[in-house]
Amino acid sequence: MDQTMPEGRIEVAQSDGHWVLRLQGVIRFTLSPALNQWLDRVLAEPGGGQLLIDLSRTQSIDSTNLGVLARIARFARERGDPAPLMIAPDPSISALLHGVCFDQLFTIVASADYSAAQLQALAPLDADQAAMLQLVLEAHRRLAAIDARNQAEFSPLIDALRQQAGDDD
Repeated sequence: MDQTMPEGRIEVAQSDGHWVLRLQGVIRFTLSPALNQWLDRVLAEPGGGQLLIDLSRTQSIDSTNLGVLARIARFARERGDPAPLMIAPDPSISALLHGVCFDQLFTIVASADYSAAQLQALAPLDADQAAMLQLVLEAHRRLAAIDARNQAEFSPLIDALRQQAGDDD
């Protein structure tokens, strides 16, 4: 097995009224502005469609991107939709998802069939320092809101980010 850590890549497609989001390689916070902007657009569409998140090619994912993904579950819950489907066959990724209580937000499975033929890569998106700081802060607030264990885990980081951003909320 290749031990190199491939650069992260996010691919998206729409099929039969459903959106597919596939994350590949090492998913770092630098990819979160593009993912967040794409979610802004998709979640603003009338009806929105359901989202399937494929992490089968993900080697690692940071907490900022997990917090951005948590938006999907919150949106589905607000609309009364079933929990979004998340594919995570890798035991370490699955353990990470369970560790941040994503099993409370998503239906996590080891495999699922879907058409990946139309997947297109999201272009990276640069964000200025203030916008990135706000995105990281909001992502971690979402993670902390899932349960008390996450609240305890992420509170010190949220406090530091708030102080850095001058956020008094």
